[in-house]
Amino acid sequence: MFAPQLDVTDTDKEVKVCVELPGIESKDLDVNVTENELTIRGEKRSERKSDDEGRHWTERTYGSFERTIPLPAEVDGEKAKSEFKNGVLRITLPKREGAKPRAHKINVS
Repeated sequence: MFAPQLDVTDTDKEVKVCVELPGIESKDLDVNVTENELTIRGEKRSERKSDDEGRHWTERTYGSFERTIPLPAEVDGEKAKSEFKNGVLRITLPKREGAKPRAHKINVS
């Protein structure tokens, strides 16, 4: 298993998630959202053939992955939008009306 790299951006109206998924096809992705977390599952399939002659080493990662991301505010999953282009998945999750950030400052004494 491997964990794809991602960015999460929290604005006043939405949460945006950008995930790097090079070598993966959209048919191999499963994306689910609840009010407060986003789960991305997928599989990067090996391009190897049964004939491995001449191969010295392999650094590329293959296999299944799953990332669950806690979201900074409640989102409306029914209005979510996504775009998958050139190995980058972009997901836009509109915040629910009246949603407040769930982060709280903790005073350190």
